[in-house]
Amino acid sequence: MPTTFAQPAESVEGEECQWRASRANGVKAFRRGDLHAADECFRDALARLCPVIMGNDDPTEPAGDARDGGGIAEIPQYETWTKQWAAELLSCRAAALLGQKRYRAALAQAEGALALRDDWAKPALQVCRARLGLGQYEKALEGSRGASLQATPALREEARRFRARVEKAAYGRVLGETPPPPPPRRPRGPADPCEWDHVELLTPDACKDRLAAVLARCEEADAIKLLDEAHAAVTRDGEGTREQVMKPLMVRLQAEGLVDFGYPSGERGIAQFGMQMRKAMRGSDDAEFRGLVGELSTYGRPRA
Repeated sequence: MPTTFAQPAESVEGEECQWRASRANGVKAFRRGDLHAADECFRDALARLCPVIMGNDDPTEPAGDARDGGGIAEIPQYETWTKQWAAELLSCRAAALLGQKRYRAALAQAEGALALRDDWAKPALQVCRARLGLGQYEKALEGSRGASLQATPALREEARRFRARVEKAAYGRVLGETPPPPPPRRPRGPADPCEWDHVELLTPDACKDRLAAVLARCEEADAIKLLDEAHAAVTRDGEGTREQVMKPLMVRLQAEGLVDFGYPSGERGIAQFGMQMRKAMRGSDDAEFRGLVGELSTYGRPRA
């Protein structure tokens, strides 16, 4: 299996590279609202993930400019897995900094994430929000029309709502984009089981890569916060509400994890990937695949 997002690169794994622990501490701090501590942890994780990328050759000394991403402009062609996680950590820093209203610092981190993944909507929107906080209204409006924020109907709607906020801040009123009509309702899956017979047949490794991307989306700080809130709502309102509360959220997170692979938005994209998985893994006894599926299923289950 080639080095991908689903497979750690050897260069970032080892006794001296404790980035995973720092990231986990950052997520915990973010969840409890300690945004300053969260930023410190994410910054430490970023330096430890790949010190060379961050301008430092020594993973045991993550202090100084390296922890601020001074070497981000000198990124070589690192493994996809490393670059994906570096972008995720930069975006986590941006989220923590935006929460503290440290807009200039947040802008730098979000732009760093875009340098690694220029097609990712999350840091693109963080750049726009930071520019709004800095009063850079025209740049915020311009950024909200970028290609990554037009990839799906849901993203286009979120960008439209953001532009309304910018216009209200800049001009005291919404200048007025006519909201697009709601899309026609589609069935959850194909009307005809043969509808997707022509879709690309995935290899088992490609299926696992896509599952790993979905799991990574569920582990992002904002996703963990949403999952915590959903589980708290079920605890408050009773187990009978679990499917009603958890299913839409899991559909959203899975669809967002698959968006970079070109799937349709919402349940339709998930159904398409599910059919590809069933075809690719039929009769397989792949333990790694079973583990990924089992891990994904835990997010919506009752917590111990």
